[in-house]
Amino acid sequence: MRNTTLKQILMGIGGLVLLCTTGPLSFDIFGVIPVTLQSLWVILLASVSGWFGVIAVGAYVFMGLAGLPVFSNYGSGWIKIHGPSGGFLVGFILIAIGLVLYLKQNPVQSQPVRCFFLFVVAHIILLILGFSWMLVVLEGASSIIGSLLLLLSPGLILKSIVGTALSKIIYDRVLIEGSEP
Repeated sequence: MRNTTLKQILMGIGGLVLLCTTGPLSFDIFGVIPVTLQSLWVILLASVSGWFGVIAVGAYVFMGLAGLPVFSNYGSGWIKIHGPSGGFLVGFILIAIGLVLYLKQNPVQSQPVRCFFLFVVAHIILLILGFSWMLVVLEGASSIIGSLLLLLSPGLILKSIVGTALSKIIYDRVLIEGSEP
């Protein structure tokens, strides 16, 4: 097993622990709508752990659906997939898979501007998936989605900045520098 693969496995495990411990937490830093760290960890995991990150994200969603209180506000169970957040939960897995496939051909983890745009685009796609599901299961969702997008934008930008910085540090100092002979 290559040194980089072992590091990716360990980061996948560490990322799963981060998802499970911080996923239930929400921060009301903007005074209107809570912000969670789930999307930051999902995107970062896929960016630096590859397929091991996808496995970790899938394990996180499965653990929550199986009843462990790892979703936002310590929620869990199949009811979550049928509720307004179901599109985000499915979106976590789809985003992770899409990122790994994209990054295999276009590694941008060490390029801050391109990596930042990757994080932003991944967050936007996740919002589209989540909001699309909300439109299906939540009556009247169409009247609040525009407001939600505006309220979530500062958190999306902040998480993208943090994710870009962490991605560059991990990619350059752990995966690349640490794998040289």
